[in-house]
Amino acid sequence: MKKTFVLFSVVALGCLFLGTALAGEFGATAPYTKEGQFSMALGYSYMDSKIKFDDAAGTGKSEQEFTQNQFYLEGGYGFVKDWEMFLRLGAADLKADGAFVDSALPGGTEDFSSGYKFFGTLGFRGEFYKTPSFGIGAFLQGTYFSEYDDTDAEDSKYTIKSMYEIDFGLDIHGKAGPVLLYTGPFVNFINGELEDVWVTAPGGPEFQFKTDIREKNWFGWYGGARIPFAERYYANLEGRYQSGFVFALSLGGKF
Repeated sequence: MKKTFVLFSVVALGCLFLGTALAGEFGATAPYTKEGQFSMALGYSYMDSKIKFDDAAGTGKSEQEFTQNQFYLEGGYGFVKDWEMFLRLGAADLKADGAFVDSALPGGTEDFSSGYKFFGTLGFRGEFYKTPSFGIGAFLQGTYFSEYDDTDAEDSKYTIKSMYEIDFGLDIHGKAGPVLLYTGPFVNFINGELEDVWVTAPGGPEFQFKTDIREKNWFGWYGGARIPFAERYYANLEGRYQSGFVFALSLGGKF
């Protein structure tokens, strides 16, 4: 049993340094709250992910690496025994170096950079099997993002819109002293639309290109540690790998 738990701990902590879903932290499926309790947390996450373009004709590429920083506030409620629902509201940017091929620009490529925009996540997490030493559970969450846009030196406006994400995962979790370690697989679906609008000359006709975008890989692995301090408060540290790296950190409490 001791060897098994040591192996589990190594796998879980290893995931902290792997590195892609966009939507913040998954967390252990062991709920933060008991039935009837509330929780509140402040969080940050960094994402490095590969996004595929269904039609590469207007971008010059079939896929592109994007990065994102997220800051958010999450509230949770234990609505039944061993299960909680949570709402996450925050702001996130979206950037990509050399995202689009354009021979008319110096260097032949154009970066994409959009400032912080609103996003929201609604989800559920809980355990369907548990013992005094470990548990197994699942989570499901959905996220909707605001519209991201950027205008280049030639007044070509790039817009990423109608982007949403759905995540589902399983984990096994157990305690190493007071720290809860967790690890498991997840599936992720991201969909949105990239639009490029440009004119060939001032006052000239407007041209438009559109393509659907999606995450390169639909399967990934995640793991992390929930570290309690004082009686009601905790820190959560998490890493994920899918087509790139995600790191998430949150600080919260239950009431």
